[in-house]
Amino acid sequence: MVQWGGTMVNPLTADIAVRELVSHMDRCGGEYSDWYVSMAADPERSLFIYHMVDQRDGQYAYCRCTTFHEAMATVELLRNLYRVHTGPIMGSGDALFVYAYKMMTWTRE
Repeated sequence: MVQWGGTMVNPLTADIAVRELVSHMDRCGGEYSDWYVSMAADPERSLFIYHMVDQRDGQYAYCRCTTFHEAMATVELLRNLYRVHTGPIMGSGDALFVYAYKMMTWTRE
């Protein structure tokens, strides 16, 4: 399950994570190229502090993957299949969360 707030309980494989994140993007509307995707150990810190995403608007989501490699595969699949924007990974082997947000004029990539 993808979260847009709260704590993730069940980690996901890359296939399921991609499906859940794309489903959320579809509900929010717009083009996939309007979205930024990355991974981090602390998705809320990355989203709300670093990227300056507005926590109240719901134009973001994150999920916890089973392993670092599943998280990396999720980001790569979203980049290659859906042409989302991506950037540097915040963290290393502990970066199990994949997050996505709709880019706005005030957000930072």
